[in-house]
Parts: sequence; C-alpha cells; structure tokens
Amino acid sequence: MASPSTSSLVSRASPWLLAAAIAAIPAAEASASPGDAFAAAGLGVGAVGIVDVGFLAYDVLVVEDDNEPDEGAMIAQTAVWAPQMALANALIILGQVDQESGPVLTLAGLIPAVFSTGMTTFGAWSLANHDVPVGPRLGVSFMVGADFVLTAGAITTAFVGDHVATPWLAIPEIAIGSAQAVPSFVQAARDPDFRAAWIGLGAWSTAIAVHGAVSVAVSAGTRTADDAVETDPTKKPSAPPFVVAPTVYTEGKRSLPGAVLVGAF
Repeated sequence: MASPSTSSLVSRASPWLLAAAIAAIPAAEASASPGDAFAAAGLGVGAVGIVDVGFLAYDVLVVEDDNEPDEGAMIAQTAVWAPQMALANALIILGQVDQESGPVLTLAGLIPAVFSTGMTTFGAWSLANHDVPVGPRLGVSFMVGADFVLTAGAITTAFVGDHVATPWLAIPEIAIGSAQAVPSFVQAARDPDFRAAWIGLGAWSTAIAVHGAVSVAVSAGTRTADDAVETDPTKKPSAPPFVVAPTVYTEGKRSLPGAVLVGAF
C-alpha cells in the first residue's frame, strides 16, 4: 500500500505524466506534402518538449518531497533523454570540426547538451543506486552533465585544427569549469562520506577550466603572430619565380621581335 507521501507525489505528478502520455501519441500522417511534413515535425518537437517538461516536473517533485523516484519513471526518463543527449552532444562535436558553422553549432547545442546529459545521468544514477540523497543527486547530475559535454568537445579538438578548443568552447570551459571546481573542493572538505567523489569532480572541472585557458592563450598567440606577419612593413611581396618580357633580336641588319625568360632557377 502506498504511503501518504507517495500518494501525494503521484497525485501531484499525474497531470504532467498524463500530458506527456498524450503528447507522445504520434499523429496520423494525412499526406506527404512539404507543409504536412513541417507540421508533423513541429508536432513531434512539441510532443518531445512536453514529455521533457513532464519528467523535469516529476524530478522536482521527488526532490521537494525527498522521496526516491519511481524505477519505471527513471527507466522512461533515461530512454527519452538519452537520444536527445546524443544529438545535442553531436552538435558540440561538429562545432569543433566545422570551422564555418562552428560558433552557431556550439552555442546552439551547449545548453541542450548539458541539460539532456544531466537528465540522462540522473535517471541512470537513480536506477543504479540510492546512496546519495535525491536532492544532491539531481544537482550533481547536472554538474556531471556539463563536464561530460565540455570534455566531449575538448577531446574532439585534439584531433582537428590546432588541437586546442575554439574560443566559443574554450570560454564556456573556463566559466563552467571554474564555477564547478570551487564548490566541489569546498564540499569535499565538508562531506567526509563522499570526499573522494567530490575531489574527483573538482579535479575534472579544474582540468576543463585549464584546457579552456590554454586554448584561449594559444589562439590569442596564433592570431597575434598572424597579424604581425600581415602588417610587417619590412616584408616584401614575394616575386614570381620567372618573368617573360618582350625584347628585340638583331640579325645582321634586321631587327626581329622576340621574348626573353628572366628568373632564378
């Protein structure tokens, strides 16, 4: 028999879960026209958005009541958020590979990637064990999600370009990594039961912040060197390896037009 707190939780969450269930019902395809295709895509995105809001509301409710989330809800949450996590992180990775559209891809995918990774982490963690209270578990899940996303981008940069993060990834690395490193080390001193985990999270966040700072420094140095070469007044334009010039040949009393090849070989 469900306890009063559990019954209250279910009753409060049921409107959200009902809305999510209704939104998840696929719409019938009436025709194959482009307009209908866009409409179907819009309905699909809206349905996913409502489902996402439903799971987020459920997580907030369990945190408020300090109850463990239902196992079935966590299985569904992980299944729904994991594909979104993969898609959003793909934008971050592509943002480091595509030099032309990199800023747009990275900035567009950063928040969705962090959020979806945090929700997926919370669902999987809640299925794995309940050692950490539900409130801190939800908060740390988003911290882990942010570090995971930035690490995915940083690893990608090791294989492309100058092997450093682009500015539109490096600056979030510095900001988010620093913001998470400090409270992690503070919490490590206050929480002896999970000290090792807090130290690990702090070290991870610190490494991300350092990677971002090094990337910014290297990028700034490269741009400075390029600008110095372009504006150096002593640098002369390079000459072609050879030049063909018209000339006149004299043969006896006759002058004939011709050409001469001048250059360094």
